[in-house]
This record gives sequence, C-alpha cells and structure tokens, in this order.
Amino acid sequence: VTALADIRFPRKTDGETGKEFELDRASTVASALSFENGLVATLIATEDAHAYCPSIEIYGSKGKMRLSDANYYGKTIEVTSQRETRMINPSSDDGFVSEGRGLGVAEMAMALREGKESRVSDRLLYHILEVMLAVYESSDTGRKISIDSVAPLSAPLNEKEWKKILGTNA
Repeated sequence: VTALADIRFPRKTDGETGKEFELDRASTVASALSFENGLVATLIATEDAHAYCPSIEIYGSKGKMRLSDANYYGKTIEVTSQRETRMINPSSDDGFVSEGRGLGVAEMAMALREGKESRVSDRLLYHILEVMLAVYESSDTGRKISIDSVAPLSAPLNEKEWKKILGTNA
C-alpha cells in the first residue's frame, strides 16, 4: 500500500446545521494497492467534492467495466471494449436491486444458521482494516506498507444459495 492522505480544507460547514467545524482527519486519500496476484488498484476517496458520484472502474486487457454506486445494485453497468460500449441493466426481480445492502447480511445470517463461515468473515474484515490503516501509515511515513494478513477468497453465490437467501424455490 502506498498512499497520500491530507486535510484539504481544515474547516468545513455541516450541510444540515450550517455550523462550522474543524476537520480532525484526512478528507482526501489517494492510494495505490498492489495485490499478491500482481494486480494493481487505485483508490481515491474524498469528502471534499460537493457531489455524490461513487463508482468502481475495472480495467482489463480487453476492455473496461464501470459499476455505479455500490450502495444500489440496480444501476446500469457500462462495459466497454475496443469495438463497442454496452449498457447492462440488472434484473429488477432479484429482490435486492433497489435497496442493495441486504444481500450480504442475508448471506451472513444463513451461514451462521448453518454453522458455516460467512463470506464476510472476521479474517476478511481484519484484512480490510489492516489495509485501511496502512493507507494512513503510508501517508504519514512516506513509505510503502506491506500487508501481513490475507483476504480469504470466497466463491460467488451459486444459484441454489441465491434462491435460498431470497426464499424462492431452488
């Protein structure tokens, strides 16, 4: 992990109350994440923009995929290759399109009920926390920070699991 984090504007105004306050943490972070398998990701996060425009872009050797706000699963997905750009609209009958966040919690509850490890395990959460802290450590020290923990790989939900979570017939 290599990163820069900074307080761009030390004084901010609360959007709801109009009161000014001092910022006590970095409001903008830019980091480069190098994965064990050789992939590299760039993460830029900011509270300094005056618009809400989250997205995830994945670049590959044959094209790019742009996902919209991870808080909602029903937004259009843009897939671009050298030849074309396609827009994919997720199905609205899967039960999680408009609200988004319930699927992970439902999978966790099912795994706990069945005595299995959830895809959102304590090991995964620890790894995420270690990476988040490394971003700030890298910024503070000016050094590249190695990550000791390993994120467990989880298979995507198969159709049977998906239907079980949704309460439909498998």
